Amino acid sequence: EAPESRGAPDGEHPIAPIQSLSADIGGRPLKIDYWVRLPGPNLVSRDGALAVFRQHEIPLERPRSIHGRTDPGNAWLDLTSAPVDEVFSDLIVSLQMADRHGQTNESELTRFNNLAYQMSEALNRPMEFDMSIEEALPEAGRLARFCTEFDLIAVLHIEPKPGSGFRGRDISRVLERAGMRLGKDEVFHLFDARTGVSRFSLANRSEEGRFSYEDLGSGVLRGLAIYMNVPRVSRPSATFADLMSVANYVCNELDGLLVDPEGEIISDSHLEAIRRQVHSLEASMRRYGIAPGSEEARRLF
Repeated sequence: EAPESRGAPDGEHPIAPIQSLSADIGGRPLKIDYWVRLPGPNLVSRDGALAVFRQHEIPLERPRSIHGRTDPGNAWLDLTSAPVDEVFSDLIVSLQMADRHGQTNESELTRFNNLAYQMSEALNRPMEFDMSIEEALPEAGRLARFCTEFDLIAVLHIEPKPGSGFRGRDISRVLERAGMRLGKDEVFHLFDARTGVSRFSLANRSEEGRFSYEDLGSGVLRGLAIYMNVPRVSRPSATFADLMSVANYVCNELDGLLVDPEGEIISDSHLEAIRRQVHSLEASMRRYGIAPGSEEARRLF
């Protein structure tokens, strides 16, 4: 997977307790997709199925996909990235019901059903619905509630001592030694060596958040923000420990101060509260069948 992040935090992100969601969404695993299966004894080409899908997906706003089972091989592949000469037996079209930005609605589900009907007619295949629209809407609400409650960014700030600043060249040198690299959104990232995914990031505390060529060359900066998107990283507790290690190293090397969004020195009790919050989120997500840092989590957050 290509390195990615959500960019610099765009404001203060207070650490608030994760509430128990059992009363709101129940204890059963969450459903992410509304899907329709299109089985068929006759094989269909990748381009043939994809052409119909693309023609009728236009009215849809939420993420959608089409997967097929290869013949031979019985492997499920995303048709948009499958080899052009691949042929398929069964097909599944799906619509993601919610993410951190909101949820689907009855109108969009109806438009998605129309896509399935058009594919069924064009490819001469029956349809098997996972659930009805009436059943899907409460599931979409449960998923949206989960995304709202678990959308957490842990942020710490590093400030220079009064009357001073951080030289851009010093920042580059220290972060390189810490293993961070300038990447997407022109902020620094600590990338997972195995997957290439950003584990946590460090941004300029300017309005834009990014580091310009001038900033890192001859600039003097007034502060830094180091942060992690908690549900999008695997092993959040261990990742936060690594983030703290880098934050302390940067403070020591640049003679900076570790502060909260209000500019107050971070206390041990404050750090412990953040650690508990991160650990609580990690454990709670697993109870709902979505592991932090998994493909499912990265789709939602």
